[in-house]
Amino acid sequence: MVCGVLVGTGYVLCSTIHSIRELYLFYSIASVGAGIVWSLPLSTVQRWFIERRGLALGLTVSGIGVGTFIWSPFVNYLIYHHGWRTAYTAMGILTMLVLFLAATVMAVPEEKGMVQPREPSDPDGGTGRPFPGKGHLREIIRNPDLWLISLFQFLFNVGLFFIFVHLVPFSIQIGIPRAAAAAALGLMGGLSVLGRIITPVVIERKMEARWDKGLIGCAACSALMLLWLTQVNVLWMLYVFVVLMGYFYGSWIPSVVALTGSRFELKHLGTVLGITQIGLLGGMVGPLVGGFVFDTRGSYFLAIVLCSVAYLAAGFVAAVLGRTGVRHGMPRDVRNVHCR
Repeated sequence: MVCGVLVGTGYVLCSTIHSIRELYLFYSIASVGAGIVWSLPLSTVQRWFIERRGLALGLTVSGIGVGTFIWSPFVNYLIYHHGWRTAYTAMGILTMLVLFLAATVMAVPEEKGMVQPREPSDPDGGTGRPFPGKGHLREIIRNPDLWLISLFQFLFNVGLFFIFVHLVPFSIQIGIPRAAAAAALGLMGGLSVLGRIITPVVIERKMEARWDKGLIGCAACSALMLLWLTQVNVLWMLYVFVVLMGYFYGSWIPSVVALTGSRFELKHLGTVLGITQIGLLGGMVGPLVGGFVFDTRGSYFLAIVLCSVAYLAAGFVAAVLGRTGVRHGMPRDVRNVHCR
């Protein structure tokens, strides 16, 4: 509900802006609420699902792609027919209502007479996890896995946000029509839904829920797709890129969240997920590097290669996370929440 107030108020205030400073201020208010939208639902879902955690997370985060698909044309319609100030007001009111509705149905297992999931390696029936992440928040902050996950997020976001910001200008530069380039970027977001749902199911069924291996695959394939992008010169090659890149980008999100949930105590998971979003700073670095390289060299080639290297580095970090998980005896087979 706090999130709904922040996002809704921020959007409504944006309808009154008359300067760039007001835009920054009011969007900052909405952004604080948007952070809650990310961490709180994902931590709540992981309190309910363990055996099929990846699928549950995939279905949850697929709402991002579906929401973008529905929301963007709706907002464009409002802007075209009623103006951007009215559009901001409508966005604020609708967002607040939807989040208030979500708040009425969200709950943790204890509120429904359930007990927390029990690890099979925990014979006394307790709810603690037999690996780093158990204990006080200060111990969690000292846990290197937390910062390795944050570093992975940072490196992955470097390449991802470079694509979001510069794919359309890059496509136009190589002679692809503006409308087709914009449609390709939208297609990448839409196809990410497939990766968000299919990949977690595959990892859980075929890879014993080794989320680190899934992340290594996502990072390596994303690096290869960026190298493919350096050779793109016709429309069909661009669409091959967005189809595959959309899938791998979608696969990354539930996998990294599931890995985080498997390493840390559920009690502090919301806070942990919030801390790992430090990695969003990579979303600032990628576009800035791309713009600087293009302005100085007149080409995106070097920026694309650098982002590909960032993906490879992310894969290396995921491999390190896999080794720490094996060393600490990470449980593989766990049960879902059950009635008392």
